[in-house]
Amino acid sequence: MTALLFVFEGITGLDSPLQNWSTRSRPYWRVLGKLTFGGRNFLAENLRIAESLDTIQRYVREIIFANSPFAPVRRFFQRIIYWRRKPIVSTSTAQTVRYMLQDLGPTL
Repeated sequence: MTALLFVFEGITGLDSPLQNWSTRSRPYWRVLGKLTFGGRNFLAENLRIAESLDTIQRYVREIIFANSPFAPVRRFFQRIIYWRRKPIVSTSTAQTVRYMLQDLGPTL
């Protein structure tokens, strides 16, 4: 089921990385700042790992399917789904990796 979901999201571009998306501050980081010292560190580390894995997974899917025969179908769905926001499309693999490293930030 996971493999089918990966392929479906890859072909349709449902979880595409977006340009300038990670610049927003997420509200749960403010809540973590108010926790006690021990609980905050544990939750912050696990949350950061989960965010990093999600970011890596989105960009790897973008790289794999952008260089496959499904690329035109993916671009079509991305234009429909993300008509207001701009997904990362038609960039080289090196540029996509650079965007991924920028999204991951300095802590990885």
